[in-house]
Amino acid sequence: MNLDIHLHPATQRWLRDSPLTPYVIGYFNHLVQCRYSIQAARNYINGIAHLGRWMAQSHLPIDQLGESAVSQFLDEHLPVCDCPRPAFRSRPELRAACAHLLHLLRDQGAILAPAKPTSPIDEEVGRFDEHLCNVRGLAVDTRRNYLRIMRRLLAARFGTAEVDFPALRPADVRRFVAGQMGVVSENGK
Repeated sequence: MNLDIHLHPATQRWLRDSPLTPYVIGYFNHLVQCRYSIQAARNYINGIAHLGRWMAQSHLPIDQLGESAVSQFLDEHLPVCDCPRPAFRSRPELRAACAHLLHLLRDQGAILAPAKPTSPIDEEVGRFDEHLCNVRGLAVDTRRNYLRIMRRLLAARFGTAEVDFPALRPADVRRFVAGQMGVVSENGK
């Protein structure tokens, strides 16, 4: 592996021993083309080395890597991570490094694009989930709760029709919340 940055020997070994090996140079070149600094590129490479180590230990092949696997890495592995140094553990930078990696792998045809949503509500909920994950940095369980509520709200207001946010009024939200509170109190929860 010949990168123009110095990597810790353990990081180099993790990259060599992972399913990501064939993509590391292309990943580095992608970061250079995106004009990332050497320090940022080093951090991202260290991040995907940590991901690659986890993939190797989990026996996760490259074609099974996607948003759900990255979420599992960030939400389940990272909080209890006991990987030895120099394991990179900065969640925001790991998320960004993984997003670049998924983009590159899709461009190269190594992994499939995520499944397309099947309804207008699915599309909106998918965009909302991306926002909650990538902008807000929320955990899977927290996002799942928000998405469940958003899906119910949109279904109550729009049914199977196109989602038209300008048509969503405060009265619609109040009616939805009141209805949910009635459901909650009827169920005794």
